[in-house]
Amino acid sequence: MDLKNAVRYHILDHAFRRVRKVLPPSDRWQGPATGKYISRAELPKHPLIHYREIYPEQRIAWSDLQLPPAEATEVEALSQIDDWTNQIRVGFFARSQKMRYTWYSHSLLTANDDLYGNLHFPHTPDFDYEPHPMFTHPRHSPLDQQCRGKTLVLLSLPNLYHFVFEAIARLALAQEAGMEASCYDHFLGEPPSLPFHHEIFGYLGIPTDRILSPSGGAQHCRFSELHFSNTTYGIPPELISILRSYLAAVPRVSPPFACPRKLYLSRAAYPTRRLVNETAVTELLARHGFTTVCPHELSYAQQKVLFEEAEVIVSSHGAGLANLIWCKPGTKVIELRSKHHTRGYWKLYWNISSACNLQHRWVSCEDTPNAHAHGPQYSDLIAPLDSLTACLEN
Repeated sequence: MDLKNAVRYHILDHAFRRVRKVLPPSDRWQGPATGKYISRAELPKHPLIHYREIYPEQRIAWSDLQLPPAEATEVEALSQIDDWTNQIRVGFFARSQKMRYTWYSHSLLTANDDLYGNLHFPHTPDFDYEPHPMFTHPRHSPLDQQCRGKTLVLLSLPNLYHFVFEAIARLALAQEAGMEASCYDHFLGEPPSLPFHHEIFGYLGIPTDRILSPSGGAQHCRFSELHFSNTTYGIPPELISILRSYLAAVPRVSPPFACPRKLYLSRAAYPTRRLVNETAVTELLARHGFTTVCPHELSYAQQKVLFEEAEVIVSSHGAGLANLIWCKPGTKVIELRSKHHTRGYWKLYWNISSACNLQHRWVSCEDTPNAHAHGPQYSDLIAPLDSLTACLEN
């Protein structure tokens, strides 16, 4: 820590917190946190938090990729930028009484105002040496005076990847720790808004009327007991096994057509990462025995069967590849992605393939912006037919 930050953290911020403790409460807003920051390493030792480790911290080696030399060179360069995607954070389940949640920075505060933050985004750093924004932010949402009952934090974004690997994973980790969904009064997360949300919650017996929305009435509220766990972009085999076991309640429902062994997932109906030259790509894939499928036209249960039966899958980078958890070991996956997609998410689905023992390859594409693209990771793609052909034939 440099001198400037040391002065700010140890003198200014701490002094500001001491002042906040003696100021009268306001019914209009809640001031900064006044306790200390709890790092992940300190969670097991905190006196007000009961902690259980589910799987250990691990690391993915880039040498595990086993890519052709040209791809290996490109990936090695990206790895220097996105090293955090190699880290599998410890999987845990924790609970604390009289805890509160605030929508600002998705943070939890114990009864003595100690803070554990950044539940939503697993790649954000701990604040061991820098002050968390909750300690310096002048105000956030008013505290709801009603105290809710026993609640599990889910926090999810709408697409399938975030839903499965954040919300559903947290339900699965709770069950792994011996907590059945039926024991909870509430779940903290966005209410279901898409068909697969309702479908999966229905199979799992999750009552959607018990879901409290952080962006709605639960922006800042207290709970008699709050349960929370970790998420990670590095996917360990242990988490895949836990998810498969928990999602065993999803039945096998066959699609309205024979499941193809070679599968191309089209994103033509989506606003991002569409293939500009999809006609040429589908013609090329058809000559190699592929069938084009639009996954949004199928239920989640049907998509599960589709991936279970597939031997080769071609798809643009997208949330539908969360279904790779259902593939048989050895299934071949070819992912089309922008060559300018340098944020860590580009390695997301290889992490799943690695954990599931699948053969994963990338085809780097030129990108072209569209109205919905906020950065190259969302741009539409132009797939190089020669590179795709070489990947298919090798």
